[in-house]
Amino acid sequence: MHIAGVALRARREQIDTVCARMNGLPGVEVHGCGADGRLVVVIDRDSDTEAASTLLALQDIKGVLSACLVYQYSD
Repeated sequence: MHIAGVALRARREQIDTVCARMNGLPGVEVHGCGADGRLVVVIDRDSDTEAASTLLALQDIKGVLSACLVYQYSD
């Protein structure tokens, strides 16, 4: 089990599209979606490689300005 907390910033005008795309990724949960473009995201994957790949996938979503790892736990 690998859990990562991510602070994400997206373009305000694309926030709904960004949230929808993130919710479609395996192991991704959006826990906070502000109208100003700030989001709180949790990644829960089976391996560290999957968690890292998912973080990179978040950064590649059109409209995402930044995705910063703020917490990581592995068991």
